[in-house]
Amino acid sequence: VGIEHSVPLDQFIDVVVTEISSRSITGIRTPFDLKKATYKDLIAIPGIGKKRAANIFTSLGRGKDVTNEMNGLGWIKDHLVN
Repeated sequence: VGIEHSVPLDQFIDVVVTEISSRSITGIRTPFDLKKATYKDLIAIPGIGKKRAANIFTSLGRGKDVTNEMNGLGWIKDHLVN
């Protein structure tokens, strides 16, 4: 499973599959901690494009609540760290 951030080879993690194609499987780590997310982590989430990811990333950097930015992504809310 391809994920956007590096993980030590000797470590097991839980992943939510976000995309499957004939040659690859892509996912994000779960639980997903928005406060530690990089821009690349955010654009890996289906439904979050470059503009929305930039807004979320900027808001997080300013300590703002990003709950409204996550609207319409109901499935991801089950995997977020509070």
